[in-house]
Amino acid sequence: MKKQAIIALSLVAPIALLTGCGQSDVEKQIQPQGDTGEQQTTEQTAPTKTDKGSGEKTEKTQEELIMEKMDIQDETIKELKDEVEYYRTFVKNFTSTFSTEQMNEFIEKEWNYKLMISGINFPKGGILEMSTDSFDLVLTEDRVPYSVIPDEMSLQGKVDEDITGEISIDTELKYNEKEDIAEKNSTMTYSFKEVPAGTVIKLEVSEALQKELKLDTPDLEIHVQY
Repeated sequence: MKKQAIIALSLVAPIALLTGCGQSDVEKQIQPQGDTGEQQTTEQTAPTKTDKGSGEKTEKTQEELIMEKMDIQDETIKELKDEVEYYRTFVKNFTSTFSTEQMNEFIEKEWNYKLMISGINFPKGGILEMSTDSFDLVLTEDRVPYSVIPDEMSLQGKVDEDITGEISIDTELKYNEKEDIAEKNSTMTYSFKEVPAGTVIKLEVSEALQKELKLDTPDLEIHVQY
């Protein structure tokens, strides 16, 4: 019996020892892994929160900077408007002392006129040659951008109430006519298409327009050669 007990004890002891060691090793392995996992989770989560918080803060700061710049620009615009109004009042009071002759000089310079084809001004001699079969004849009327005289006086410098009747075209060709009449800037466009080579298109401008364009003659010609 003693031998059997000793044998049984000798068999149980190693098993218990192995079991105890196994639990300890497992606990040791599990515990560090658990700590490492928590640490990794914390390390991965923390930057995300920081970045998000930092992003929101940066965006808000940019918005504030933009608002500040807009406020500064609004204030600058207001100051410029006040300055312009001051000079307008000053010039108006100053020009009120001008003689009729001096005022007429201002009136004559109030409006600018151009008669062009493809960006080329009509020459003083009145003949313009074209090397293409399609082109636009354009008459423009523009008021100076910064007028210093009252509107009612400025209107005296125009060739007429509008520019629609300042040019007469003598031709059997068909053409399109487009008008864009405004208070300060007006345009008349005469479009010609597929004009045969050798064609001569005759024009006549009003006396007032001739003077504004500084032409030697009111009778103009377009010679189509290509």
